[in-house]
Amino acid sequence: MSFKPVTITALLLLSIASSAHSATSYNIKLLDYSQDQFRPFSINNNGTMAGETLNEDGYPWVTSSILQNSTRILPVLAPSTSNFFRKINNYGLAVGGINSSDGKSSYGLMYDTNTNEANFYSVPGSSFTYFWGVNDNNDVVGTYSISIEGNNLQTIGFVKNENGVSELALSGYSVIPTAINNNGHVAGILVPEGDDLWVNTSGFIWDGLGFTIIRNEQLSTQIYDMNDRGDVVGYTIVPGQDYVQGFVMSNGMYYDLPAESWHTGDGNLRVRYYVPLGINSNGVIVGQSEVMYSGDPSLSHGFMATQVPEPETYAMMLTGLGLVGFMARRRKLAKV
Repeated sequence: MSFKPVTITALLLLSIASSAHSATSYNIKLLDYSQDQFRPFSINNNGTMAGETLNEDGYPWVTSSILQNSTRILPVLAPSTSNFFRKINNYGLAVGGINSSDGKSSYGLMYDTNTNEANFYSVPGSSFTYFWGVNDNNDVVGTYSISIEGNNLQTIGFVKNENGVSELALSGYSVIPTAINNNGHVAGILVPEGDDLWVNTSGFIWDGLGFTIIRNEQLSTQIYDMNDRGDVVGYTIVPGQDYVQGFVMSNGMYYDLPAESWHTGDGNLRVRYYVPLGINSNGVIVGQSEVMYSGDPSLSHGFMATQVPEPETYAMMLTGLGLVGFMARRRKLAKV
């Protein structure tokens, strides 16, 4: 299969300044499934989530409409391997990756929740292939790795659609595409060459013409999902702190998902932080929540967040209801 390089015709740096931070708040609900520790990576517009369990079995999971407490589906794809889901589209197609039992290779994973059919894909000539995102056209984004200079690996991002596979490339970076929306726009992470620890990363959006680099001032920034409205979620790594700062970017505005801190009865500090990993076109966010300094893995949860309407929104709603009532009264009087 031949690869078509993506031509870069535009490059824009979008710096998220502190002044752009908004005080908009979110209702956050911690999610739990018995003894399973799990990480939801995405949620589609129907409320179906896809992600991975964090128990010793390492199976991926897909749960249907968690908002209605529906049954969780746990497909046993390969009991001796580590496997996971990263995204699920609105038609129930989930994508992710599956590792070989010896850990020396991996395959992109596609799982249809309607038929329980699993398919695997490997980029020819690569050692590791992973799928990171999928849209409703079944276009997929992912990464593959090839060996260079001995045991070193080079990671390359790609888009796979009905026309074949196209490499996403930007000079000086490894391109890690993590999401593709129904407009064909791709979001993800740019890792500078030589930055093996990912301490100086930037987020990006690719619109088919060029890259927009998104960075929170001088902080390492990573984007993990993008919905059809162009809203993105991810996190920044804060120097000197042991946790990350989750964020949502919508219409050019940057919203924090702030960490919560408290002291236990014996005076020990605890910090719960939120890592947003998925957002649907209704603005519902899912991700992983951790508690620092506790040493208790049972405090690790998935979470779901919904935006709290601003007071102006409530005022508009009340005004709208008043107008509806007024028109209804006018129609009633007209009939008398």
